[in-house]
Amino acid sequence: MDYELHRLLTQAILKWLQRMAPGREMNETDFENLRAIYRRVEIWSNVALLGGAIAGMVFGFYFGGFPNHVTIKSFFAIGVMFGGMVGAPVLLIYLLARKKGSAYWHGYWLYQEVKYKTSSRFMLKIYTVFIVVGLISTVVVLV
Repeated sequence: MDYELHRLLTQAILKWLQRMAPGREMNETDFENLRAIYRRVEIWSNVALLGGAIAGMVFGFYFGGFPNHVTIKSFFAIGVMFGGMVGAPVLLIYLLARKKGSAYWHGYWLYQEVKYKTSSRFMLKIYTVFIVVGLISTVVVLV
């Protein structure tokens, strides 16, 4: 897919999400304070996203039969990839929050909500769906 088309599609989806579930607003100084606290976690969550996607693809290719033998399990392998892309970063953030306390968890999602102008509660519901689909897909692919 062309980079410009990809960028436009991403912006359109973000605008739609912002209209569907608008996030809280915050003054610039408070937002910069949050950015300073959570910037490193955001970088590591992006690394976890990439790792989850790669692990999901490897898992899908190995157990799903891509590209030689496409079956119904091959389609569930895609679910494994998407579940890994969402599950790995959320798990990382959860593990960090367990270590630092629930205020850290809530602060991180507030930072994401203000940054992307989309409700974190709404996004966590979407993430939960992706994670559940990933887990179910993993079971189907392994059986």
